[in-house]
Amino acid sequence: MIVPLAKLMDWSAVQAAALMMSADDLNSKLEEAIQFLKAPDFIPADSRPAQVEVNGALHFTFPTPRPLLVQS
Repeated sequence: MIVPLAKLMDWSAVQAAALMMSADDLNSKLEEAIQFLKAPDFIPADSRPAQVEVNGALHFTFPTPRPLLVQS
């Protein structure tokens, strides 16, 4: 695919999704993102290398160092 076209399509999709969200919802998501980024453990001082599991010649997995957030 042509890169500029793909970027335009991505940007358009993000803009359309943002237009469908209410202002209150956008503000709450922004506050949540800011709190996440300001958390002291966002970038931990001590980090261990990922425990990579290789599954065949092309596939691999590894656990995330951050716990998954459960949305309510």
